[in-house]
Amino acid sequence: MELSEYGLQITMANIINFAIMSVIGFLFGSIWEMLLFYAVFVSLRVYCGGYHADSYGKCFCMFALTCAAAMLGIKTIVLHGITEAVILVSAALVQFFCIYKWAPIEHVNRPATTKEKRCFRTKSLWSFAFWFMIGR
Repeated sequence: MELSEYGLQITMANIINFAIMSVIGFLFGSIWEMLLFYAVFVSLRVYCGGYHADSYGKCFCMFALTCAAAMLGIKTIVLHGITEAVILVSAALVQFFCIYKWAPIEHVNRPATTKEKRCFRTKSLWSFAFWFMIGR
């Protein structure tokens, strides 16, 4: 029973996150960009870990702020006419540094072994490399 309850909570959280992402994409007039951001975000988050809020409300707020900041950043960059190559290389350097330095971020309820940390860091870097090549 606990497993199905947990599965339902995760499914509902994903539906709410998708709705949040869709609304923010619509508000910024960037639905496709938001969908791409969401795909990259979710695929990296699986292996990199991340901030673990102590409630679903805080989690949804942090996700909304992350999405809005990403869209605001993209709109600001486009407004100032910075070329795509500069954006791609700059974002890639920041992402690579963050993944290499901090991934994976552990959940306090499930500490990872040294072997798991190495494995997740490697998978995080491969996922990053995949998205970097797609973005080129």
